[in-house]
Amino acid sequence: MSQIFVFTAGNPEARSHLESSIINPADRSIVISSFPSHQQSSLKKIYDEEAGFYAWGAIPGAKNTKTWGNLNKGDWVLCVYGKEYRFISRIKAKYNNHECAKKIWGVDSKGDTWQLMYFLTRPIQPINGSVPTENLDEYLHKSYLGFTQISSSRLQEISNVYGSVDNFIHDALLGETVPKLPEEFKILCAEKEKEQESLGAFDPNNIEDARERVTASIVQRRGQPAFRRTLLKMYDQKCVITGYDVPEALEAAHILPYKGSSIQTLNQ
Repeated sequence: MSQIFVFTAGNPEARSHLESSIINPADRSIVISSFPSHQQSSLKKIYDEEAGFYAWGAIPGAKNTKTWGNLNKGDWVLCVYGKEYRFISRIKAKYNNHECAKKIWGVDSKGDTWQLMYFLTRPIQPINGSVPTENLDEYLHKSYLGFTQISSSRLQEISNVYGSVDNFIHDALLGETVPKLPEEFKILCAEKEKEQESLGAFDPNNIEDARERVTASIVQRRGQPAFRRTLLKMYDQKCVITGYDVPEALEAAHILPYKGSSIQTLNQ
């Protein structure tokens, strides 16, 4: 299971670091020259794959060192400031390198630097440029202090609801809205109960796990927002058949049942 880590950039110093290595890539020659020759080929590969060195770091300390030690390649990293998620990346590699960190970010008032470095995929912004932390506090946190690892219990809850952490990042941060699954799940369960009642008496030879059917319904509903947005954009915010042009009243429907974003395509 992918993990989620969050770093904050709330003060002016951290914001300047964002400019140095998140919004803009760090200088290639500085990074390469700060590492021993046996590590340079791996770093050059990262540079080529991401078209630059995007990185962040933490100052060594009990909490930071433990959190940094738990980072793995492929884990998600979110940047927060102003109580909003601003950037999303994945871990490419991590290195403890005092020299490189000092050249990129300098030192703090105590002479320490952010040497617990981690290199990232090219950062991207969430839907609409940012997502308020309070929108996701059912799954993550409403506020953060420093470098944070999201607990395994929260990750499990995310997986239970979304199917995986990756799906959560894609839907909740890169999609349109965060579905309120507890309420949605109740509604769907109620619908399924009515459906079963309409079918008549209980048949022990035809038992279907209701949870699987509920999950399928959630998947179908989850595909709808992105599908609707794409259709509206494709047909200039109006119904292609009637010409009706009030988007709020228009609905979108699949000709073939929706079974996941990986197979969803639109053709004019």
